[in-house]
Amino acid sequence: MFDMFTERLTNIHIHQGIVRMEFARLGSVNPETKEYTLEPGFRIAIPLDAFLHAADRMHAVKEDILAKVREQAMQHQGAQV
Repeated sequence: MFDMFTERLTNIHIHQGIVRMEFARLGSVNPETKEYTLEPGFRIAIPLDAFLHAADRMHAVKEDILAKVREQAMQHQGAQV
């Protein structure tokens, strides 16, 4: 197994039951304006059912993250009172 790093998911195409997700990496950053450009990185192609499973998993992780952020905000708010 190997790891790949990306800054952004830039596009998703679905055709004949295959989902193609395109990812980009940071190309350059203008130090004065802080604007950046993205360059194509790589594409992953997976069956639709695998994509739907992955989307469900990512949604669950998102909900866990949001719950932890809310909990931390409540703790921080309680500490200030």
